[in-house]
Amino acid sequence: MKQRAALNAFVADRFEKNMAAKSQELADALKRFSLYSMQQYRTRYLLARLTQHVDMAFSGLKSAGSLEPFTNLEIEHILPDTPTAALREKWAVENLGSSYDDYKNKLGNLTLLEKPINIVAGNDFYSAKLAEYRKSNNYLTRSLVELTTVGQNTRSCSSRRSNARPVHAIAPRSAGSIPTPRGESCAGNNAGS
Repeated sequence: MKQRAALNAFVADRFEKNMAAKSQELADALKRFSLYSMQQYRTRYLLARLTQHVDMAFSGLKSAGSLEPFTNLEIEHILPDTPTAALREKWAVENLGSSYDDYKNKLGNLTLLEKPINIVAGNDFYSAKLAEYRKSNNYLTRSLVELTTVGQNTRSCSSRRSNARPVHAIAPRSAGSIPTPRGESCAGNNAGS
């Protein structure tokens, strides 16, 4: 018990202070980040870790497991990388004074997507890609369409099957079953249970 307390004090003293001091630097770096600001394998790794973290939080898992299922996905541009002239024109009208090319490679415009889904999603705008994003196996991409609502003491269908810890509330839900990303429902899971 004393060793744990000493280790916690050491971590708090050495690491937490340094991390807190670097938080603004990290925030600035993430705001400036673009697809080509580092090697693509590192960008894919960053996106894979973010996607894995969100999936773990969604399903209530504590240990990360293999990153390989995430690193084999393709990098998807939510705003297309090579838009049609019509899409570029629509962007210019809706986003006066903003350059399309400044936004298309930003971190917030990138997600990971399975290759077959990415091919079908193509180079259209976000609203036309929603049906394809909904088919993704990773929650981060599915959440671009809609958030799955889970109550305080409920579990998602997959975490219930694997006896994982409960998922905490993502958004309030009045009543009914919990929708899953593919439109199925977990019968008997009400938001308040």
